[in-house]
Amino acid sequence: MPEHDRSAELVAALEEELIHHRARAVGDAGHRIDLAMALNNLGAVYLNADRAQDAVGATEEAVAAYRELAAADPRHRAELATVLQNLGLAYVQAGRVELFDAFGEVVTTWRDLAADDPTHLPRLANALVTLATWHSRVGRHEEAATALAEAVAVFRRAVPEHPALLPDLAVTLTNLGNRYLQLERPADSVGHAREAVALYRGLVVASPAYLPDLAGALNTLANGLRDSGEPAAAIALAEEAVALRRELGGDDPDSVRGLAMVLNNLGAYYAEVDRHADALAPTEEAAGLLRRLLAEGQDVQALLDAVLSNLERRREDVGKREPRRRKRFWPF
Repeated sequence: MPEHDRSAELVAALEEELIHHRARAVGDAGHRIDLAMALNNLGAVYLNADRAQDAVGATEEAVAAYRELAAADPRHRAELATVLQNLGLAYVQAGRVELFDAFGEVVTTWRDLAADDPTHLPRLANALVTLATWHSRVGRHEEAATALAEAVAVFRRAVPEHPALLPDLAVTLTNLGNRYLQLERPADSVGHAREAVALYRGLVVASPAYLPDLAGALNTLANGLRDSGEPAAAIALAEEAVALRRELGGDDPDSVRGLAMVLNNLGAYYAEVDRHADALAPTEEAAGLLRRLLAEGQDVQALLDAVLSNLERRREDVGKREPRRRKRFWPF
């Protein structure tokens, strides 16, 4: 049976089940939990079927039902937080700004629960990361940084009891470092990126799977040092990031794009210390990699334009004897 037909059958079955639960819940509060669960389940199936507006309607009603349940019995607050998360995802798919209210309430609910029971700290941290992600996607970098800073603090508290969260702490530190760069707070970026690098160096000893994350953290730290007026210190980190990307290899778009990013930045750092001949080759290679991705149909035109702009400056620099005035470059 085609996937579409199976999805339609599941929707029909859950809609019929919902009618049954509505009838049983009338005048019988004991069945409210079944109705709430049915609404949430139907909302999730609508979401998977790309029926965003239907998902919003069902999940909003589920949230209202869980609010009543939580008001009567606080033990339902965790379920309310989970359904609010689903509502946020439905708002995302429907393109509605209420997603920030939903994800914000998820954070508030888990924060209250964690205050009474620290076992909820991981859920609070993840909720903060989700909220930060959506703030960042619409350019709300200050709000994103605030949420990530709290997430870092929560992960720090949770890691001693949940060591498996150490990679989550590391990636959140890297992301916070990047948000601080966007806010032109390089000193704050450097501190958090440096800690992320240290954590990833430890993690790669146990698993090479973290090497791409280490390369990313090195790139963030290098950008922070460059923006702090330390291009020479940034060079060593960028060279290590390039070496890691080459070691990892891979022809998939993410791997090629990652190598292009660190090559572009390395070229810029060389130019900062007037090593213009050294700066040209990595920038040319970055442009070549992005041209290849573009020819393969990847959406990298904006990145390629930025690298080509940098490449034009690198070529202008070659052969000049006098140090040029420091210019802003396009980092990644």
